Amino acid sequence: MKKGRIVLLLAASLMFTGVASAQTADDVINKFNEAAALLNAKNYAEAVPVLEQTVELATASTDEGVAETLAETQKQLANAYLNWGRTLASGGDMDNALPKFEKALELAESYNPANVAVAKRMIVTVYNIQGGQQVNAGNYAGAAEIYSKALTVDPNNGEIGLLAAQCYAQAGDLAKAGEIYEKLVAAGNAKAKEAYAIDLLSTAVKAENFEDANAALQKIFSFDPTNAQALLAYIQTANNYKKYDEVIAKAEEAAAAQTDEAKKSDIYFLQAIAYQTKEDKANAIAAYKKVTAGDNAATAKTQIEALSK
Repeated sequence: MKKGRIVLLLAASLMFTGVASAQTADDVINKFNEAAALLNAKNYAEAVPVLEQTVELATASTDEGVAETLAETQKQLANAYLNWGRTLASGGDMDNALPKFEKALELAESYNPANVAVAKRMIVTVYNIQGGQQVNAGNYAGAAEIYSKALTVDPNNGEIGLLAAQCYAQAGDLAKAGEIYEKLVAAGNAKAKEAYAIDLLSTAVKAENFEDANAALQKIFSFDPTNAQALLAYIQTANNYKKYDEVIAKAEEAAAAQTDEAKKSDIYFLQAIAYQTKEDKANAIAAYKKVTAGDNAATAKTQIEALSK
């Protein structure tokens, strides 16, 4: 028996020609050609069920001549779902576009590897849009969950990862945010490093005891040991909780990290207070002398005079 020959002209007619060896092969080819006409007309919604019928016919057939037709049908089915999703997405129907892209990815992984990256990108794009909608509505927890779904599709997407982490943090779940942030920081994501530090600083400020505040600040130091804001916050926090030894020990390092003279002076001012509280006049005077800018400069001068008597 002669096997049927497939001739594909996707840009034109996308028709099969050839002599089928059995009626079942003819049925498969005819059904495919029916789908081909719909594909050429860009009528993906109608083409998909016809392609699926073609797959069913070809799978049920015992004719070896349908193997090539089956392979091409499965490839075109992956394309059709992808293009159907694109059509829906371009019309703003993201909810219905998403399952089409997911089906396209499933089929592409088995029958059309060239489309895998494209399908993943489209899925992530939809999740990104949906997540943004939730952010605009103030639903950070919902947005975080959506962005996390996108990460299951593209785990190395730094932009989506950052959005997920920031939304978890905004929703008050710093534990989940931290898991994502830490992976991003380890991968060298500079934006994640900065955002994580900001969220940890916020946590430290809101803490109700030195231990919790210190834990958040130490996390920052683990990946950014010279973070000027964190070092300043450490000195302020230690002073607030009367941890004067910590203020004294960390003040020079914290001051060295500052580029703003007023902030540097504020750190030396707190160091001077710590020395003064511990009745170390000499070191208190030396620290007060370094307070040369900001709101505490005048007070430092007064304290120097008082301690020098």
